[in-house]
Amino acid sequence: MRAQAQAVLGRVGLNISDAIRLFLRQVVVARGLPFEVREYPNAVTQAAMLEARQARAGYDTPRRTSSISSRASAPGRSGHTVDADRKCLEILSG
Repeated sequence: MRAQAQAVLGRVGLNISDAIRLFLRQVVVARGLPFEVREYPNAVTQAAMLEARQARAGYDTPRRTSSISSRASAPGRSGHTVDADRKCLEILSG
């Protein structure tokens, strides 16, 4: 991949360092990535995500969840209580 990138950049008079410097400047100007990023998980990643969700769902029993919640809840910076189990489920649910 590096050789291919060097060839493309060389045709426009740039080297890898120049291209990276330009990219970083554009990140600053755009205040983020200077292009759209989409998430398209492949089949292996999708299977792993499904397995993780199923494992988490099978692990959470009402008794276990309440005991975890009582230990994992902590005041956040704004003074609100953060429920760690709920946050984990939100993340895993995507």
